Amino acid sequence: MGVELLARKPGRRIAPTAAGRSLERAIRELFVATATYQDAAEQVAASEVAEARIGTFPTAMTFLLPGVLRDLADTEPGINVHIVEMETPRGLPMLKNGDIDLLLAYRYLPEDPPGRDDGWTVRLLGREPLYVVSNGAPASRTLEECLHHNWVGGFPANADTRMVYRMTHPLGMAPHMPFETEDSHAAVALIEAGLAIGLLPAMTVQASIDEGRIFRVQLPPSVGQPSREILAITRANYRPAIVDRLVSRLQGALRAVSNHSDSQA
Repeated sequence: MGVELLARKPGRRIAPTAAGRSLERAIRELFVATATYQDAAEQVAASEVAEARIGTFPTAMTFLLPGVLRDLADTEPGINVHIVEMETPRGLPMLKNGDIDLLLAYRYLPEDPPGRDDGWTVRLLGREPLYVVSNGAPASRTLEECLHHNWVGGFPANADTRMVYRMTHPLGMAPHMPFETEDSHAAVALIEAGLAIGLLPAMTVQASIDEGRIFRVQLPPSVGQPSREILAITRANYRPAIVDRLVSRLQGALRAVSNHSDSQA
């Protein structure tokens, strides 16, 4: 330290100097903080305290997470969950930095993020169907007919827009897309008003389909059933029990969405 911390005067015991007493106070606070940290770590390991910070895309925030968190609160009270809405490109660095513990993401096309990386682990929760939808009668609207109408989609570089163009390219036509929005609610409103056709996730449009406000468009066999992957991403080698339980419940909720879609196909 470069200073005298302890001193012994003739006939007296060793005693700390002023510098020593100052250091002792700081060390005492450090010991208290260390003990508090050890207690918290042991409680988390024993599942006595559970906290998770989740980054999620808007559709999951609206349609997937509320039911999962309600069930979790009913069966495991005391769990603290913090949720921040974000898209995958923003969430991946935050995951690596430890700002979030779990990132819910989607992937439309194989080249979309997240790619392979030693810094995280990617788990597939399931595949969510994507529907081409319009407000016309289902028997009178095929995909070929829809290509003559206006479409709504994300911005040109967005994965959903790129998927629309790939899906329709074999038909020899590129849809006209004058409406660009990343707000799924706005897209549904435009479709219900008869102003546009859209390719949207099942979670976003299922209620409108059930109520007869919009209809699924018939797709040719050559196109097949489009879908997107729903992913749970965590830091590599980081698997707290609360995150695993959340992932398991999310898988069940996504299966329910897919099963409902299959029953209407």
